[in-house]
Amino acid sequence: MKGYGLSTFSGVLPETFYCEILDIMKDVEPKRNLIIAKLSGANLEKTGIIAGMSGSPVFINNKLIGAVAYAWEFQKEPICGITPIYEMLYPESFPKIRDLPQRNFSLPIAINTKLSEKEECLFNTLFPKNIKPLFLPMGGKETIDKEIKIDLGYPVGGSLVDGDLKIAAIGTLTYISKDTIYAFGHPFFNFGKSELPLILGKIHCVISAYDNSFKLFSPVKEIGKISYDYQTAIKGILNKEAKKIPLKITIKDEKKKEEFFYQIANHYKLIPILLPICLSSSFSSFTVGIPLNYTIKNKIRLKISLKDKVETLEYEKLQVSDEPKSFDIFSFFDDLKNLLENPFEKVEIKEGEIESYFIKEKKTLRILDILLNKTVFYPNDSLILKIIFQDFQGKIFEREFKIELNLNPGQYSLFVGNLEDFFSLFPLKEIENFSSLLDNIKMKKKGNLLKLAIYSSKKGFYLKDKGYSLPLSLKRLKEKSQEEVSPFTLHYENDFSFDYFITNSKTINMEVKE
Repeated sequence: MKGYGLSTFSGVLPETFYCEILDIMKDVEPKRNLIIAKLSGANLEKTGIIAGMSGSPVFINNKLIGAVAYAWEFQKEPICGITPIYEMLYPESFPKIRDLPQRNFSLPIAINTKLSEKEECLFNTLFPKNIKPLFLPMGGKETIDKEIKIDLGYPVGGSLVDGDLKIAAIGTLTYISKDTIYAFGHPFFNFGKSELPLILGKIHCVISAYDNSFKLFSPVKEIGKISYDYQTAIKGILNKEAKKIPLKITIKDEKKKEEFFYQIANHYKLIPILLPICLSSSFSSFTVGIPLNYTIKNKIRLKISLKDKVETLEYEKLQVSDEPKSFDIFSFFDDLKNLLENPFEKVEIKEGEIESYFIKEKKTLRILDILLNKTVFYPNDSLILKIIFQDFQGKIFEREFKIELNLNPGQYSLFVGNLEDFFSLFPLKEIENFSSLLDNIKMKKKGNLLKLAIYSSKKGFYLKDKGYSLPLSLKRLKEKSQEEVSPFTLHYENDFSFDYFITNSKTINMEVKE
């Protein structure tokens, strides 16, 4: 059978291409079929199937049969997979599979900055395995000469970030029923119920490529919201506004101050990735022409909505870097993911604000040595501790601390160093409620705290892992334990704040006698 389809290859108005049905693959996955077709016209013989055509409606005998949705890299002919229209209109009838069979497609993602390798790696975790995000440059928001009525074949997609950073994806509109639209013919993220801004795009041109041709595009305007993101289609509502999270980032040093504003898509799986990328983008803009070795003091404030109240989560983090994009996005990602996916409270971030103070110096400290006033102590002695430090410039200096002992006779260890190493000795207690989760986030992020601690080994035996030759009953007991247990007893601890990032730790043994 032969027919035609609609898709936009330039501007916003659709053009006609042609198709020839080759065959139908039945039951390609549970309850799903795939129509195989060869396309022609609109220069498709040269470009092949184009990333951004996903959702292009296809008609046989002037009846809508489905949407162009799938293709394969390095094809020699423009052969595509078409998602049947029934599967798009009733997507809830089909199983929600995260790791889809190998029908690969590329999703054009336009972004007006360059992602680092780490950021791109983090971003890619959002998508099912067979979706390949294709990162493209983006211009400013485009305008069109006259008001148009959205119809089949128009370029539509989803906006993830707007403001000083823009990230958006584009596809094609397949079908409209009153104010409800269906597009893509495949998932965006396969999130199910969602709320993302639905946008109209403008296609600048089609770029032919050997592996996968694509549409170069920019967003024109927000036209509604994406309400469902299924395995077989995205579903949206026109003229409805999606909730977005406002984010303000202020970065300053002794000479200048810059402010950045963003609107982030409000989905609990997107926020932990998009918010750190916005922060990294702000740093990248601020640090143009600045030497790479610097320190940033960050104050993070998140307004969060809980079941019965609204409160503010606020914490600080000292960051040092010799990279242009300095913020540790994985650390920030973990904070937000733990917050939004916690098992205690349903949390919604209402808005965010980050203030960063920029110091053009890498303020790191390394502990060179620990000196004690005695080699042997008595139970109520005073311990005078001298710590010798070296900073990033090689300058050596020392600080002295006094600890009043109240210890029984025995062998002890004195720990001096950063919190991260301390938590490897004394893991944080199992998080039992939402309040302890917030405390955990605040406590683990301070890189400028010097921890002093005195501890001793516990009596008895300690099960470090399941590799020991133990009786089966003890193995099972260990497997059922959800809490990490330290093999040490803590007798003294204290934190001291520095204007430096503590990079290492040291331990020295000491003895207390009768």
